Amino acid sequence: MPELPPHTCLPGRIVIESTDEMCVTASDCSVGLHCLKPSLDNNTRLLHIKRANAKVVIFLGHPGDIYHAIQVSDFVPLYHVIPLAIPEIIVQMCKYISVFSAGLAIINIIPCFYFDGQYMIKAVSNILLAGKVKRKSMRNAVALCITFCGTIFMFGNVLSIMLSAIL
Repeated sequence: MPELPPHTCLPGRIVIESTDEMCVTASDCSVGLHCLKPSLDNNTRLLHIKRANAKVVIFLGHPGDIYHAIQVSDFVPLYHVIPLAIPEIIVQMCKYISVFSAGLAIINIIPCFYFDGQYMIKAVSNILLAGKVKRKSMRNAVALCITFCGTIFMFGNVLSIMLSAIL
């Protein structure tokens, strides 16, 4: 294999677009080819970004700058009148609605008066204690005690959040 000089200037776009493989060491290369590494500063990188049906984008700089400078989307616009951000806004809104609904559902199952957890505890106590406690009024009293404790717990949490917000 012929020896290469220590520094060689090559046209970057032509070299990147004409190569199909990347190498890290000379042993990764096919016979008769050389592994070339660009001479760059410590934080700079030479990156090539492949796009579908478009030219390769060549970026020279810190990789973090790409993250802040470009936005990648899964959506392709059918009409150029509609802004490109609309699908992303709708997806983000759906995420917020689902998280908000899940939070409300979790709060709703707390065994607290006027919440659905009150009725769930009553049904669960009637099912689980049916074999051990024969009287239904006693099972309802157990559910009432659990609901009362859940209400005190909920009220205490709301009160501590309000006090921490004020102080």
